[in-house]
Order: sequence, then structure tokens, then C-alpha cells
Amino acid sequence: MIKKLPAAALRPGMHVVDTGLDWTEHPYLYAEEGEIASDAQTKGLIADGYEAAFVDTDRGSYAWNLPKGLRPEQQVRDGVIGEKTGRHKPEIPMAVEIHRAKAVYDESLAFAKDFMTSAAKDGKVDYEAAAGLVEEMLDSVTRNYDALISLTKLKTFDEYTFTHCINVSVLSTAFGNYLGLSHEDLRDLGAAALFHDVGKSLVPPDILNKPGKLTDQEFLIMQKHPERSYRLLREKKGIPKRILRGIVEHHEKFNGAGYPRHLAGEDIHLFARIISVADVYDALTSRRVYKPPMMPSKALTILYGMRGKDFHPGKAETFIKFLGIYPVGSLVRLSNNEHGIVTGSNPDAPLKPSVLVAFDANMKAIPKRQIDLAELPAKESLEISECLDHAQFGVDPGVYLQLAQ
Repeated sequence: MIKKLPAAALRPGMHVVDTGLDWTEHPYLYAEEGEIASDAQTKGLIADGYEAAFVDTDRGSYAWNLPKGLRPEQQVRDGVIGEKTGRHKPEIPMAVEIHRAKAVYDESLAFAKDFMTSAAKDGKVDYEAAAGLVEEMLDSVTRNYDALISLTKLKTFDEYTFTHCINVSVLSTAFGNYLGLSHEDLRDLGAAALFHDVGKSLVPPDILNKPGKLTDQEFLIMQKHPERSYRLLREKKGIPKRILRGIVEHHEKFNGAGYPRHLAGEDIHLFARIISVADVYDALTSRRVYKPPMMPSKALTILYGMRGKDFHPGKAETFIKFLGIYPVGSLVRLSNNEHGIVTGSNPDAPLKPSVLVAFDANMKAIPKRQIDLAELPAKESLEISECLDHAQFGVDPGVYLQLAQ
């Protein structure tokens, strides 16, 4: 299990995890993968200004004696994570909606390239053109939550700056819908999420794409991107204040340790709270120039470790239930050793999604069959044993999602 610890609590033998959360957005987080070798190393980390690290309690030689229930899976089993769902059965089957969703995603990606390039070139943003795209996202989310969300992890573009804008908007609007926000609220939330990082277009590329620790001066420059995003949009007349707040406050943290204004608790706008969770999840699970993507199940564990600190109480837990422990598109091994692709989430039973079984125990193709783990009779009950990296097995989940019933 993954646990976030303050630097002062690190001990020799603990195994530090490289989460892929870069210094530009999560300053002072030590993320060099490997085991802490000595007390001198921990003292050196503190002296270097590091404040926290994520450690894997299942690895390393440190003798852990942790209380139960630190994994999101355990919290789901114990009924701690979200008891109420705002999600309904899809109106349209995945195999149908995935094609429409792809068209929406591709159109949105082209738009993101245009507005980021324009902002960098002449400081102008075509806010009005975004309205139609956000409406299309909402329509797709209404028809089938999972289709558009699945594309945020199945697209293989290396253009993280552009895909991140779209992914965060998709995740934010879908999560907001799950939370029960009105259509008008969702429209404004989607716009805020879409433009949340437009200010990064004004950050020098050598700082923006630097994989390692930034200098103090570089970090000060990076910290200005929410305000730059705010100023770019503020020039447009008629933009609701809550959209601007969602943009400028998305790096504020519940405990007051965020930026740019060190807001805390209820002073942070709801839009910013939602965007913040979606932002971190997408950063963890995206392929970057300097890191491979993290599997969604592991990323959700990281999010869970940030609850009550970075995120408002309940937000990370509810996001986990909304997305599912095994998000759509995940390659999973079942308890009978067969393998399949998760094709539909089940918020009422997050550990039991719909799965298209397609491979035997040795990952050889077998006749495909669709099963809903939550609806199997007790004598035929199956569970997910493990979530796997589909890339390692040469499996394209998108192909199988088009076959989902």
C-alpha cells in the first residue's frame, strides 16, 4: 500500500515511490524511487528542503505495523468510501458511445492545441468557442459516463500539455455530474477545467518540461501559472466569477499549503476542489517524456493518501468510488485466472465492474464473453485478483471497448 509521510518520518528501509508528480506542481516532494539507506540520507533530504514522500509499505526492509484499511479497496469493502451514488445505468452501450466519444475527444484536442498556441503567441484565448465543446462533453457523459473517460487513458499522444487540458475537463465534468451538479454548474465547471492550465503556455519550455527539481527561482515562475491563466481569461467580458475562481484556485490545498494565495478549507471554491483531484489523477496516469504512465489502481491509492491534506475530506474517497477501483479500460486478472478488459464501472459495487473476458490464464485469446461481476450468482462469483499493465502484454483496450455490450 502507498502512504504519504512527512520527510521527518522517513526511516531507513522504507521504499520511496516515484509517483511521477513533478516538482512544478508538487514542490518539495521527494520522488527518487528506492529504499532509504540511512538516517544520514533522511537528514540530507530534510536539509535539501524536501517535506514529504510517498512510500510503499509492501516493499523495502522497514518493519511496518500499520492499522488496517489504508488501501482504497479495503475502504470500499468496509463501506467507508461513499455510500450514496449519483450515477445511473448508461443510456447508450459502450460499443456505440465510444465512437461518438472519440469524435468529441479528437475535436477537443484540436481545439486545445489552437488555444494553447494562440495564448503563447499573442496572449489571446477564444473562450466563446469552448462552449459547444463543453456541451458535447456533457452530452457524451450523460449518454455513457465511461466512454469518454476511457479515452483519457487510452489516447497515446505524447502531447501532454494539450491532452491534459481535455482529460481534466472530461474527468471534472463527469465527476461533477456524479456529485449531482446542475447542467449550468457542469457547463461552467467544464470550461474552468478546460482552461485551468492555459497560463502554462507562458511558462518557458525548459521550466515547464524539466523532469527534476526546479530551482527556487524556477519554481516561483511556475507558481505563477494559475494567476496567468486567470489574467488571460479575465480579459473576456461576461465570464462568470466562479469559472475564474476554479482556474486560479486549482492548486490550493485543503491544509493551506497550496498556491498562489494559500487558501484553505472552505475558502477554496468547489470547482477548484473538483479540478484539483482530476488534475492530480491525470498527471499520475499520463505518459510523460520522462516517465511511463502509472496504472490507475495505483494512482487511486496515491490520491487516497492525499485525502484530508491536499484534498477536502471526502473528495478523494468519492472520486475513487466514482471512477471505480478498476477504471474502464483496465486489463485485469480474475480469480479463475482468466483475463479481461473492464468495460463498465459500477459505483454501487466498485470492486465488481463489468468485464469483457478475452484471455485465458496464459493470456491466449479465448471466445469473448461479457460479464457483470456484481450480477453473477453466488455459486459463479468471480473477483478481480490483479490489475495489469496492458502495454506489457501488447493489448489495446480500445479494441475491446468497441465490442462491449
